[in-house]
Amino acid sequence: MAIIQSNYEKVIYSGGATNKLRIKFNNVEYENIDEICELMTITSRILPSNGSSRFSLGNFISKEAKLILHNIDISDIIEPINIEIGTLVNGNYEYKQIGVFNIKEISTTNNNKTTISMSDNSIKFDFNYNARPLIEELGGLASYKDILDDICEKANVISDISSTFHNYDMATGSYNNTIKGRKYISYLAEQSGAIAVIKPN
Repeated sequence: MAIIQSNYEKVIYSGGATNKLRIKFNNVEYENIDEICELMTITSRILPSNGSSRFSLGNFISKEAKLILHNIDISDIIEPINIEIGTLVNGNYEYKQIGVFNIKEISTTNNNKTTISMSDNSIKFDFNYNARPLIEELGGLASYKDILDDICEKANVISDISSTFHNYDMATGSYNNTIKGRKYISYLAEQSGAIAVIKPN
């Protein structure tokens, strides 16, 4: 059976693709970013729920990024930061999203070189989550799906997980407000035989 490639795939696999960086600060595209960007790195790392750095279902996969830019006005750097890579196909750039990031740290040197360290929305789950109000509101028990939705709402992150993930209807009446939302998410992922990740959009 023949495999049909799109024009985009043909260019990507040709080894001679022409690429262009596109960055939007708070949904506003920054002009001439290719001319001022010295370095861009994208990495994924494990945020363990159990103290181990080994990969397991109970881990949260976080995407991080770093940009080094020259002569940029720091006041223009507003999150969310949307990073895309464009590939020239038939005279036009086709853009693919790398990720949407939140600012962790910004530093500038004397020669106007600015380094921006970023993380995806997994950073928004680094708060102590208290399930008590939810459990009391629901009469003493809350399902895993109820807890997941509540954590995402408090983190201002949209959950697109359906109500039928494995063990979604298991219920609990216990809570611990010293545990971070990220650890709760990791536990729920493990209980459903899944891995917690953040989608770009």
